[in-house]
Amino acid sequence: APGHFCVNVTCPIRVCINREGDCFAQHGATGCDNAFCCEKVCAADPSCCTTDWDSFCADRARILCSTDQCADALPISGPGVFPFDNRTAMTDGPAHAACATTTGPEKQIQKDVWYCWTASCTDTVFVRTCGQTTVDTKLAVYDGCACPPTDAALLDCGDDRCGAAQSTAVFHAVAGRSYLIRLGNY
Repeated sequence: APGHFCVNVTCPIRVCINREGDCFAQHGATGCDNAFCCEKVCAADPSCCTTDWDSFCADRARILCSTDQCADALPISGPGVFPFDNRTAMTDGPAHAACATTTGPEKQIQKDVWYCWTASCTDTVFVRTCGQTTVDTKLAVYDGCACPPTDAALLDCGDDRCGAAQSTAVFHAVAGRSYLIRLGNY
């Protein structure tokens, strides 16, 4: 039988171990594929681990298991729409001179959430929040997923490129390579 091994942490509850199904998406099974996130969600709403992982459980996971710290960047890959919720996020990324906006000296991306994206092809990539939120977003993309990211790793920083509040960052990706995406508020 599959096992579970924990080092210097408290192991999650049994109902959350070795489950299938993305924690951030609705699926028909109980629990989700991240045991520690599963436990957080099930503590807040036990029905997520006794019936099915519905949209409420997925929304709760996005809040409780946030990608708030760079070191906890959520791994994603390929093209797609990826949900974010930075309402409870703190700011932990560096300020970059290259991220200063034309409307003021603001360099910092506030209330940032993090993703480690792996490219599925070699091409120009557009990371954007255009039309996807009402939040006044700001984006940064870094080469590699090392934390904390450095000025040298910064590939692009975008603010208000697709309207008064939403953002686009553009960079050249290489298939199989990982890139750190930082999304937050202006």
